Amino acid sequence: MDPGTIAIVVGSAISAMGALQAGANAQNTANKNAEQLFKSANAERLTGIENRKRQDRLNRKTTGRGKSLNLSDDVMNDMEMEMALMEADISYAAEVKAVSYENKGQMQIFKGAQARQAGYMSAASTMLMGGGMAGAGKFNSLFSSTTATPSVGGGFGGGSYNPNNINRVPGSPLLLST
Repeated sequence: MDPGTIAIVVGSAISAMGALQAGANAQNTANKNAEQLFKSANAERLTGIENRKRQDRLNRKTTGRGKSLNLSDDVMNDMEMEMALMEADISYAAEVKAVSYENKGQMQIFKGAQARQAGYMSAASTMLMGGGMAGAGKFNSLFSSTTATPSVGGGFGGGSYNPNNINRVPGSPLLLST
């Protein structure tokens, strides 16, 4: 194997390994981001629970004050319903934020998997291109001139027609330049 072909194969292998590593790094980063987003979702839920407890304590104080002021039962019932709705709103808002964080985390995981897949595809493409280039180099060396001789139509050697350098293939009417 000639040094040029070796260089092509080795360069392709190194590039392919780089593409695989880039894909793996992107996936690892995305997974770390997802982990943080899932932790944020959990923290949002815990904050919602604590905020609801605070609201419940405030509601009980407000109910006690209402009773001490001898408010009517209708007014007390309306106050209690409004306070219950406030507690539910707190829980709902926390859950919506938590689900949003979880969705973003899932999207990060998906993006990481896609980046890894892209790394595989890039590595495979690089190896195929390198193999093709190495193979093409071997094929061209069978039919190209090793000297730089000007040829008709421009260029040098490389298999183009050169009236000064024509050989017949033994047993065939075909002409090949060397």
